[in-house]
Amino acid sequence: KDEKKEKKKESAIINLLDGKDSLNVNIFLKQFRRTNPEVVSIIEKGDIAQMDVDQCKVMYNLLPDSDKMQPLLAFKGDSNRLGNAEKFYLLLWKLSSFKVRIESMRLRHEFVIGYDFIKPSLEKMVQTVGELKESDDLCELLSIVLTTGNFINMGGYAGDAAGFKMNSLLKMDDTRANKPRMTLVHFIVEVVEDHYPHLLDVRSSLSQLKDCARLSLDTLQNDVAELSRKVMQADRFLERAPADLIDQMSDFMKSAKEKMEELSLMVQNIQNATHELAVFYCEDESNFKLEAFVGMINQFVGRIEAAHEENLQRKARETREEKRRKAKEERERELAAKGKEKKKKDLREAPEMEEGCVDKLLAEIRDGTNLRRRASGSPMRDAWKKMKFMRKVFGSTKKYASIDSPGGGGGRDSLALPARTERAHSSPDIGMENGVVETLEALKEEHQHLEEPESKSTEPV
Repeated sequence: KDEKKEKKKESAIINLLDGKDSLNVNIFLKQFRRTNPEVVSIIEKGDIAQMDVDQCKVMYNLLPDSDKMQPLLAFKGDSNRLGNAEKFYLLLWKLSSFKVRIESMRLRHEFVIGYDFIKPSLEKMVQTVGELKESDDLCELLSIVLTTGNFINMGGYAGDAAGFKMNSLLKMDDTRANKPRMTLVHFIVEVVEDHYPHLLDVRSSLSQLKDCARLSLDTLQNDVAELSRKVMQADRFLERAPADLIDQMSDFMKSAKEKMEELSLMVQNIQNATHELAVFYCEDESNFKLEAFVGMINQFVGRIEAAHEENLQRKARETREEKRRKAKEERERELAAKGKEKKKKDLREAPEMEEGCVDKLLAEIRDGTNLRRRASGSPMRDAWKKMKFMRKVFGSTKKYASIDSPGGGGGRDSLALPARTERAHSSPDIGMENGVVETLEALKEEHQHLEEPESKSTEPV
C-alpha cells in the first residue's frame, strides 16, 4: 500500500500557474488540435494561415510575463510532471522575441482586414462625389424643383429665386395640397411623370449613392490614421527583432507602406473634391459635410421614388372609385327606367281589377265595419290597405288635398283627398270617414271613366 501511494504521488501533475491562467491556456491550445511544439513552430514561422486574427488576439493576451515565468524557471524537478500550460509557456519562453512575433502576425491580419474595408469605401466616396457633380438627371430634377417653387411664390419676396439651399429638399413634404395625403413632392413627381419620365430613374446615375450614404469621411480618416500608426509601430519594433523575423516581415512592410500612401492620397483627393462639390452647389464650404450632403441627396431621391409609388397607388384608387361611381349611376338609371316601366304596366293592368271592389269598399265604410278600433292600431287601418291599391293605380292629382295616414305622418302612406273648404266635425273619425268616402267616390268616377272607352270599343263600327 505504501508503494502505491508513493507511485501516485510521483505520477501527480504539478500546476505552478494560477488555476484561471492554466484553464485559459489549455482551452486556447485545444483549438489547434496540435502539440505544443507545433504551435510554437507556427508562431516562429509567422504562419498566419494556421492562426487567424482572433486566435492571435487571444494568444497576445495570454502571453506570459516575467512574474508568471519566475516559478516555472525556478522549478528544479521533473519537467514532465508539469501541466500542459506550464510546458507550453516554457517552450514559448525559449523562442526569441515571441511577443513581437505574435504582434506582427496580428498586425498582418488586421491590416488586410482594414485595408479591404477602407479602400472600397473611399472608392465609393470618390465615385459618388463625381456623380453628384456630373449627373444631368439630378441637375434637371433640381431645376424642376426651383421652377415649381418660383411659381408657388410668384409675387412674393421668395419668388423668382436663382436657387435654393439644398436642405430645403427635405422640407417639401411640409407643403401640402388640397388633396388628402398629397404634398409638393407628389406634385413635382406628377410633373416628372407626365413630361420627364426618364428622371424617375435618377438613382441609376448615382449608382453608389445609397452605399455611400452609410459611410462617414471622418471615420474613414480615423481608420486610415490608426492603420498607419500600427504600421509605423511595427517598423520600429522590427529594428530590434531577430533577422529571421525581419525577413518574414520585409515584403509585408514594403507593401503596407505603399498601400498606406495610396489610402492617404485617396483621402486627400476626397477632401479636395468635397470643397469643389460645395462650390458647385453654392453651399458654405466652412460648414459643408460630405456625409450629411450625401445623406440628404439619398433621402431626397428615396422620397421621389416613394412619391412615384404613392402616385401610382392613388391613381389606381381614383380609377376604381370612378368605375364604382359610374356603375352606381348606371344602376340608378336602370332602377329609374324600371320604375317608369312598372308604373306604365300598373296603368295598363288597372282596368282588369276586380269588378265592384270600390262599391264594396264604400259599403263597408258606410256600415262602419272597418271603423271599429282594434288592438293592433288605428280604426282606419284596413280601409287604408284597400285604398293604397287605388292610389297606386291612379296616383294623386292637383284636385286632391293631402291627408296623412292613420299610421303616422305623410310620405308613402299619405292619400290625396279632395280639397274642401269646411272641415269642422264633432269627431275626428267621422270627419276622416267623410273625407275617405268622398275620395273613394271620386276614384270610382275616374275608374268608370277609364272603363268607358274599352266598352265602347267592343261595339261594332
